[in-house]
Amino acid sequence: MRPRALAALASLAVAALAACDPPPVTHRYAITFAGRTDAGAPLGGVAITANGAALGVTGPDGALVVDVRAVEGKLLRVTATCPEGFRAAAAETEVRLRRLAGAARGAAQPVVVNAECRPRARRAAILVRTPGLAGVPVRYRDREVARTDADGVAHVLLELAPQSRLQLALDTSAHPRLRPRDPTAEFVLGDADEVFVFDYQPAVTPLPPRKKKARRAPPPPPGPVKIESVRPKRGRTRG
Repeated sequence: MRPRALAALASLAVAALAACDPPPVTHRYAITFAGRTDAGAPLGGVAITANGAALGVTGPDGALVVDVRAVEGKLLRVTATCPEGFRAAAAETEVRLRRLAGAARGAAQPVVVNAECRPRARRAAILVRTPGLAGVPVRYRDREVARTDADGVAHVLLELAPQSRLQLALDTSAHPRLRPRDPTAEFVLGDADEVFVFDYQPAVTPLPPRKKKARRAPPPPPGPVKIESVRPKRGRTRG
C-alpha cells in the first residue's frame, strides 16, 4: 500500500477515535457572591460578572447565589461593579472551581467569592485645641468651618477622597499679640476614616516698655540780661 494511502487511513482512524471520546465530565457548583464593605457590612446592589457573563446583583443581605455546571478546574474571572458611592477594591478576582475530596458525586460544591466595595469618600475628623482662646475661626479652603468654644475646642468633620491632603488654618487676627499668627496644620487622609488633632500653643509677645517722659528744663531767657550793682547810700552822721 502506498504511503499516502496509509496516511489517509491513519487520519480516519484518529478521527474515529476522537468521535468516540466521551464529553468532559461537568459538576454542579453552588457559588455565593458576598457583597461587603471594607468594614465587613453586607452591601446590596453589587453587580457580578464572571468570564464576561452577567450573573446578577447582590440582594439586601449582600448575597447572590448562582448554580454553575463546569468541569473541575475551570477558572472564573469575577468582576464586581459596586453601587453608587462605592468602588471595587479589586479590578478582578480569579476563582478556580475544584471538588472537595470524598464529596458525593454530582453534589453541589459550596464556593464563596467576596466582592469588596470601598466608599468613594472618607471622613476626616479634626479636633482643634486652642487653650484659653474662645471664638477663634477655623478655616478650610478659605471658608470658616468651625469656631472654638469657651474651652478653646472645635470639631471639624470633612468628607474627602482617599489619599487627599487637607490644610486647616486658624484666624488669629483678633489676637495680634499671639505668635505664630494664623497657624496652619496639614494632614493626609488615607483609605480609611481617620481622626486628627490640631494643637495650637501660642506665645504672647510682651508689650514694649513705656517711655518715661523727660522733664523739660525752664526755657532760657530771650536775650542777654544786664546785671548792675547798686551801692548802698551812706547816710550823714550828725555831730
